[in-house]
Amino acid sequence: MIRFEHVDKRYDGGAPAVTDLTLEIPTGSITVFVGPSGCGKTTSLRMINRMVDATTGTIEVDGRDIAGIAPHQLRRSMGYVMQAGGLMPHRTIAENIATVPRLLGTPKAQARRRADELLATVGLDADLARRYPAQLSGGQQQRVGVARALAADPPILLMDEPFSAVDPVVRAELQNELLRLQDQLSKTIVFVTHDIDEAILLGDHVAVMGNGGVLQQFCPPSELLRAPANDFVAHFIGRDRGFRALSFRPATDLRWAPPADYSDADLAAAVEVPPSASIRAALDAALTSWSGLALAVEQDGTAVGVLDAAEIGRQIGGRDQDVVA
Repeated sequence: MIRFEHVDKRYDGGAPAVTDLTLEIPTGSITVFVGPSGCGKTTSLRMINRMVDATTGTIEVDGRDIAGIAPHQLRRSMGYVMQAGGLMPHRTIAENIATVPRLLGTPKAQARRRADELLATVGLDADLARRYPAQLSGGQQQRVGVARALAADPPILLMDEPFSAVDPVVRAELQNELLRLQDQLSKTIVFVTHDIDEAILLGDHVAVMGNGGVLQQFCPPSELLRAPANDFVAHFIGRDRGFRALSFRPATDLRWAPPADYSDADLAAAVEVPPSASIRAALDAALTSWSGLALAVEQDGTAVGVLDAAEIGRQIGGRDQDVVA
């Protein structure tokens, strides 16, 4: 567990960057700091590994005050992923991934094997190991950045707006990859973003920061959407928070029509979703398909139901005030 206790950060001659921050980040979960530019979210993240030292207050990791841990020792015990990867351009991909294990004394051959394993873990081909960062796409570089952060198997992973420099399609792929990795590895992840949709998608808990680094609300994303703590949070989430709330309602709540009611041409133009998807995913599918249909398909390829966007709207409308807010 990571614990902030009445933490302040003030720079000489400037306004407070973080003010009286108190919260507990649960072990084995993803906690997202989100807020507008200059709200102290990145400063809060960097205080965890002492890239920035708190002015007052205490930060504990597993009950130990980090002020008593040498910064270099603390940083080697945590993975760190930054925007645009931060890879060393003069080193190969394998050498980049092996950086921290080598610093910790891991033999070169063992560190190389670990690099190869992690390339596979983050969904990259092994033959990329001998390439240099400039030879990879932005999305591939970000995956390498995640692999490097995981190389020493740290219990804590700090991620500072890691996906903001890539296009929306790649960003969605990286978000899904992170969730897959977290299911597999169960790290304690602290993630910084300015994107409320990303925060809601990734976070088990979301910390909304406001001006002066003041914590406005800290809770699971479903609670954030259902009950914003104040006008600042409600405004930051936006007027469409009801639509975002559909991410937390399963599509199994919907009454799907049998595929036999539709023509083969309509079904061929529908966008497929798994039956276990959210209502938001089903609605997105219907709105973006050529036929205006979402098609629920099992893993074995069996089509089990069809809905159009209008019918989804009718089914959810009026039944859940949070959805239509």
